[in-house]
Amino acid sequence: MSGEQQAPAGWYDDGRGAKRYWDGQRWTEWIHDPAAGGDGVRSQPLQPAPTTASASEAEGASEAAGATASTTAVGTAGATASAEAGGTAGGTEAAATPSGTYRCPYCRRTGALGPRGECRSCGAHARLQEIVSDSGWEELPGAEDLAHIQIGRSSVQVAGDSVPIAEFTLVDGDAIWFPHHKLTYAEEQVQLAKHADGNGFLNRVRAGTVTTTLLSARGPGRIALSDDHMGEIVALPVDDGHGYWVRDHVFLAATPTIAYRPHENGLWLKFRKDSGRDTEYEVEYPLGRYDELFQAQGGPGLLLLHSPGNTMFRDLGAGETIRIPPQALLYRDLSVTPYLVAEYPSTTGWRAWFGTQNYENRHLWLSLAGPGRVAISSKYEKEHAHPYPIVDGTVQFHRW
Repeated sequence: MSGEQQAPAGWYDDGRGAKRYWDGQRWTEWIHDPAAGGDGVRSQPLQPAPTTASASEAEGASEAAGATASTTAVGTAGATASAEAGGTAGGTEAAATPSGTYRCPYCRRTGALGPRGECRSCGAHARLQEIVSDSGWEELPGAEDLAHIQIGRSSVQVAGDSVPIAEFTLVDGDAIWFPHHKLTYAEEQVQLAKHADGNGFLNRVRAGTVTTTLLSARGPGRIALSDDHMGEIVALPVDDGHGYWVRDHVFLAATPTIAYRPHENGLWLKFRKDSGRDTEYEVEYPLGRYDELFQAQGGPGLLLLHSPGNTMFRDLGAGETIRIPPQALLYRDLSVTPYLVAEYPSTTGWRAWFGTQNYENRHLWLSLAGPGRVAISSKYEKEHAHPYPIVDGTVQFHRW
């Protein structure tokens, strides 16, 4: 098949009834086997083809028969790829050459897979079937160990499972920016400098969100970043003009086209504290007073987060809502609308008096309304319920 364009890397039928990974030039040993458990991928060396016919003979036979095989590319988009029937000289490759690409259900990007079967845009391992709970939440896998994520001419490799490291290989002129305390190492030729995000030191201190000291790194050379606790690295490719709300203190790194701005969210509660003849009021911001908003400006970009615990996501339809603990939210699309709900369960007996007086017999929810994606983390700081009545705030009350 010399002179023909090779198919992009992806998962295809290898002509022998197996879903096998094609690396863009040849078949690999990796096949999909639902009985293998986990993500259903196991190793099986490619066996010699049952015929020794030359490539030209096989192509001629295929042409005469007018037969083409249709295979389904891996991914939720259900994209199909045609595979020409044809052997290879010496029988070292399977009888079908695939074409098509993989659509990643996690970062919603379409493209070729990496050498370890990972998405080149977010690093998540390719899966034939998404893992969805009965309630509709889907596991968001962090970047695969040793996964490569392409960033233009540069790349980042994620190493480690428990406390992963993001190791960037920057070509001359490419750059990233990040909180200074996430720096693990940098080669001598990498140019480090203070990152100017346009918000100013005092604005960042007042917001109390992203770290007050930001650095930039410019290639050529390698630089590595990591957090200091267990978790997984979540890579979010961002289209120009789009962005995400991100929980504070999980930001790891971003490309220069990603702009950060603190934004007052307007979600607050006021408690009344009675102490004898004195009455005090206390204001609380369950999500912090300021949001951390990251948005791509002047071109697409990449945003890296360090998510503690396990990460789950859900795509909400227009008007669909979900309630979660405020501190559990990891990130969300900017199209998702948040608001607070104070829920008071029904009680009987002497506990009912406390419930009607708005004391600790309540639960505070963050209600999220679609459309858009929301992601939560299983590790978060639990809410401390003040034993004081809520007297004001941007909150809806629900009693049952």
